[in-house]
Amino acid sequence: MIRLTQCSKNPNHWYSGHTTECPWCRVGYNTGRDSFPHPDQNPGLTQIPGSQERHGSLPFHQTEETYAYPVKSPSTPPSPKHSPIVPGKRRGGVTIAGILILAICLIGGLYFLPQANPQLSNLSQQGTTVPATIPHEDIRFDPIDDKYIGDKFTITATTSLAAGEEVIFEINEASVTQRQKNIGFSGITGIATVTKGDPTGPNNIAFDADASVLHPHENIVKATSVNQAVTGTTRFNALEGIPPTGHLSPIKKIITASSTPIKQFFPVTITAKNFNSYYYRGETIHFSGTNTDSNTVYLFMLGPNLPENGVRFTLIPKNDPVKNDEPETFTQVPVSSVDRTWSYDWDMKSVVIDPGIYIIYAVSAPRDRTHLSGITPRALPIIIKPPFISGTVRKSPVSKGDSVIIEGFAEGNPSAGVAVWILGNNYTTRTVIPVQSDTTYKFEINGATTKTMATGDYYVVLQHPDNNQFDINYNANTGQVVNRQTGTALFSLKGPNSLQSSAAADALVTGITDDPSIDDDIKTVKFSIK
Repeated sequence: MIRLTQCSKNPNHWYSGHTTECPWCRVGYNTGRDSFPHPDQNPGLTQIPGSQERHGSLPFHQTEETYAYPVKSPSTPPSPKHSPIVPGKRRGGVTIAGILILAICLIGGLYFLPQANPQLSNLSQQGTTVPATIPHEDIRFDPIDDKYIGDKFTITATTSLAAGEEVIFEINEASVTQRQKNIGFSGITGIATVTKGDPTGPNNIAFDADASVLHPHENIVKATSVNQAVTGTTRFNALEGIPPTGHLSPIKKIITASSTPIKQFFPVTITAKNFNSYYYRGETIHFSGTNTDSNTVYLFMLGPNLPENGVRFTLIPKNDPVKNDEPETFTQVPVSSVDRTWSYDWDMKSVVIDPGIYIIYAVSAPRDRTHLSGITPRALPIIIKPPFISGTVRKSPVSKGDSVIIEGFAEGNPSAGVAVWILGNNYTTRTVIPVQSDTTYKFEINGATTKTMATGDYYVVLQHPDNNQFDINYNANTGQVVNRQTGTALFSLKGPNSLQSSAAADALVTGITDDPSIDDDIKTVKFSIK
């Protein structure tokens, strides 16, 4: 008999009694989506246990246990509400839970029966040919067991691609919500070479992965041929915690008589400085390589929310798609006539681009992604993360006359510096300070100043400008906090109806995090004077 347990945090959550924690809460925490929200909750909001920084920060009046954020509507309508199943109630010797499970299985079986594709039928009726460039699944993965954070393992697959072909691997979380995108992007990317399989069988692919850079989520593995429209996908779970005794996740190599990769000469090559590390939006990436086929290298990239045939490197890449055989639409880099080398610096300081995995293509002719036959392109996968800021108060509480030191790291090369807001009762300051070349910063309130400050709590908001422009600013003359993009005053820190202390800090955090057009990153800390 199946026994169900009601969640202690959400009465709408029921789960099998053999588990030690509520799986619905876990799914909600990982994805930012609660399929069965708490009955006391406002429509469109969900309350998920866990902390949130915006990219890391909670409004000061909320606790980590009750932070609420918007939830996207599910792709399928929710089931009608019904009363929770009472464990143990039988009809004809079968539990109600068993009947429901059987019904779900039957419905699921019907759902997954082969069905005609109406889109293909319509195309056929209209006499339209489906383009041959649509990627098709011709990379078949071997099953991947659950992996623990920190495991090193090898992903293996078979393919009909020829030995020596290169395949781009991308590993990313299966459900990247805006919340997860805000707190940072995690993933693995790289290139593997197809090796020769058995004489009568398919060829092999092996890709070494390190789960230490992943978050505890379900992950999608995508493999894409560099030269052909061939893809393959699979999934696995990354788990947190201590692996059970006997758990092994070794690096396994495909062993065949001819598994050594075929050595190939590539007319065009590409690499990046500090390759295999993350790049933060705002940094400059140095690309370089060789080209023995032509006097110009044509660069384009693929990535999240970009046109499928690629874009050139501009301030707003999605607005500049490349066009086949139109050189001016590509990023063109001259090749040295002396040693056939080339180099290009991509300054991302003001680039409008989403975090994620990007594939950088270097080709010897102006060919887009679907017209690469006849040439030998080279592709380089990179990971771009959003800039972030961290911060701590060295000591709190402090006595009047003692210094307060706030310090941390600001990634992404913010040449505009970082803004330090300090908000207390009848006390407001905003100071922009520089970030050192090692990404550190330090701000000090000296003893002479703290001697004049009232006792109590002070709330600090640390603001990173991301694209080197602060989207939220402070007008010291009027006392208004202003949205730079719209010119709208959000609230006032001086005069009638002004906000102070935690109320002002909450309003500032909300003004930055609730507007999707604002890319500033923030971190909140607090100190006290006694």
